[in-house]
Amino acid sequence: MTIKEERNMILTMIAEGKISAEEGDLLLQTLEQSERNIEEELRKQRISRIPGGPPIPRIPSIPSIPSIPSVPRVFSGAERDSSGQRHAGSFPGYHYQDPLGVTDDYIKEFEEIGYGSLSYDEYYQFRIHGITPLFIKELEELGLQGLAVDELVELKIHGVSPRYVRSLGQEGVQGFSATDLAKLKMYNVRPHFIREMRELGFTEMSIDELTELSIHNVRPRFIRALRDLGLEDLTINEIVELGMHNISPQLIREVRSLGLDNLSTDDIVQLGIHNIRPNFLHEIREIGFSDLSIDDLVQFGIHNVRPSFIRELRQLDLNLNADDLVEFSIHNLRPSFIKELLSLDLDLDIDGLVQFGIHGITPSYVRELKATGLDLDLDDIISLNIQGVPPHYVREMNEILPDRVTIKELVMLWNHDVPLSYIKEILDTGLENLSIRDMIKLYDNGVQVKTVQQVLAGGLVDPSVKNLIEAEHNK
Repeated sequence: MTIKEERNMILTMIAEGKISAEEGDLLLQTLEQSERNIEEELRKQRISRIPGGPPIPRIPSIPSIPSIPSVPRVFSGAERDSSGQRHAGSFPGYHYQDPLGVTDDYIKEFEEIGYGSLSYDEYYQFRIHGITPLFIKELEELGLQGLAVDELVELKIHGVSPRYVRSLGQEGVQGFSATDLAKLKMYNVRPHFIREMRELGFTEMSIDELTELSIHNVRPRFIRALRDLGLEDLTINEIVELGMHNISPQLIREVRSLGLDNLSTDDIVQLGIHNIRPNFLHEIREIGFSDLSIDDLVQFGIHNVRPSFIRELRQLDLNLNADDLVEFSIHNLRPSFIKELLSLDLDLDIDGLVQFGIHGITPSYVRELKATGLDLDLDDIISLNIQGVPPHYVREMNEILPDRVTIKELVMLWNHDVPLSYIKEILDTGLENLSIRDMIKLYDNGVQVKTVQQVLAGGLVDPSVKNLIEAEHNK
């Protein structure tokens, strides 16, 4: 058989469905490679043959390709129309078989229950998720009529079986959508759980309420324990809040034993959220805070005011109330920091200490300012710190202008970036009566010391700031 005949045979086998297109393509590639090998061998022999030499040996013929047993016809995706439908009647004589199991018989079963106009992909979804006609019929008998493919798939993915739906119905759960049922199953809401909740009086629970209870592991025994403590009229939302924040009946009992027996559900939840536990309450009372409100306790929890923190502050003889303690903690006024500040002989009260904390004024900064020799009060120190005036600038400016510069003027000089050297050189020209504001004005207008010297050397009668600025600009 020639190569051409073998090629035609392969194409015929593909057309008749005896082999797949992929198998045929592999055979054709093999055949073409054999043909190229023969041509290469002939080319080599033509080049090397010498006249009078021995004849070229005959190349043995290629063994014929063994016949491939016929296989059932498999149609590719290209043999379906644009909607994904197979061409059921386009290939007479062949029984349709899909490698994914979506066969004629498979589709016919769904056609018989009203699902006959689906795309191939939708039947495929049924196949891979194990959705059977029986599954659909049982759901329809339970009231879930006309479910879409997506809804059926959602139910199957989340394990919603007809048995589960039937059990829910027996507990009065009816009329829910496929999405609702999938949500109940996803969050493990069991029929017996619903029954127990109904027995406790919760007969009209929504899907969201049921799932919230399950998510936070709120069980009927938890609700019964709360009722034993007198919490009988709690709503679902209140019960969920207690469960969410791990408020146990034991915790409520212990809190009440410390005298907090008139707490609302919100109060209890707030204590739980901010980790206010019975041992914390007990320690706080031992320190002397026996009449704190719930808001005070919550603020302690939020801002990490611990009993040990309070004890250390008490050793500094500071008369602190609950608000003071919270302020100290917020602004990181630790006992060791306060002790160091108090050692600097500053007249600091509680508000002053808080101001130091707010503005991040350190003991070392205060110590360096005091070393300048200036008589600084609390407001002066805060003002210098806020504006970022370093102690060395204060000291050197005071040396140049002893007893002439106020804290406000120091801040102005710093904010206008007036160098210490500029002030000194201006004063050295003999203009000693200039105010701080005048010197700032000269600097801001670019008046150089050399210009001032030239003006004075020229005998200007009125070396005012205005004239000096004009002289600089007229150069």
